[in-house]
Amino acid sequence: VVIGAGQTKTFTISLNSGVLNSIHNVNSIQLNGAPVPEYVRSALLGQWTFDDGSTSAELLQSSNPATGVTLSSLALHAEVTDFGNGGVPSGDDDGAGYGGNSGEHVMFWHRANYTNDSAPVDKVTTWGVPGVDTGIDTTVANAPMSFTVTAGVSQTVTVEGLLIISSNGTGGCRAHFQEAGQTAGGAHGGSGNSLVPLNEPVVIAPGTTKTFTINWSGDELDIKQNIDRIDLRGTIRTGAAQSTSRTQFSSAIGTATPPQRWAFKWNAPSGWVAGVEPGDLSSGAITDTNSWTAMQWGAGLWSADGNSNGADSSPDKFIRFLGAGGHPGEAGASR
Repeated sequence: VVIGAGQTKTFTISLNSGVLNSIHNVNSIQLNGAPVPEYVRSALLGQWTFDDGSTSAELLQSSNPATGVTLSSLALHAEVTDFGNGGVPSGDDDGAGYGGNSGEHVMFWHRANYTNDSAPVDKVTTWGVPGVDTGIDTTVANAPMSFTVTAGVSQTVTVEGLLIISSNGTGGCRAHFQEAGQTAGGAHGGSGNSLVPLNEPVVIAPGTTKTFTINWSGDELDIKQNIDRIDLRGTIRTGAAQSTSRTQFSSAIGTATPPQRWAFKWNAPSGWVAGVEPGDLSSGAITDTNSWTAMQWGAGLWSADGNSNGADSSPDKFIRFLGAGGHPGEAGASR
């Protein structure tokens, strides 16, 4: 049972025995569990369950996509032999099949009985074996599994990791998850369920697509794993993409009309009047956004009162922006 961040769940304990009016001495009750990594507490972006359909293409289709997420089918490398629905991989090559196991419809996943260094003529394995094969190639051209994620036009999608639910098998299969062509993720798994995070979360901007790969390695050759489902985890933020405005500072301050999304302000104290009244110098902290007051353009620079005489007003003495830099003005009690 997973309890999400800030959630509460209630559990019950039932006791029974074969004798009525019996007494049991309970010394202690221990609750066991483990904190779940942050990315598993995040949203389900979509999954592959291998449940629906009669052909391999149908069984590899994704399901349950989150709003604003388009998730492709799971693509298998051409060197992975397709044994189809009802087929169990056999022989020496990489292979995948689909069928019932322990009450679930699963993918039967098989690692070849050779490495690329010992492969028969015209044979290639897409798997890696630490200490045997030379590195892990995470490109789509070589990874055994790949897929794409597309963010909706108003969604920013952050991909964080996979949750791979396995049933049984000989075990030892370890998954590596990463953006295609990037450094391979760490090895996670074995004979049970696997939390497989990216090295770093990958952000997909609104309306764009990124490709990911899953590589596999193992301690032995000719190993098998039965995969019940694969969940893609992450977060979604809804909102139109923000435009980016980049302007050199010296150019931005050299005109009476600031560029788009630029503004020049200073934290004026309450009651301040240019050249007349300094105001309450205990007010106008830089963190008080209500005190921010627009600066004025004059004499080729930006100042509090719009002139170049830095000594005719307080506490805004000499406060200014100009191409060569500027001056922060006179200090106040809270500034």
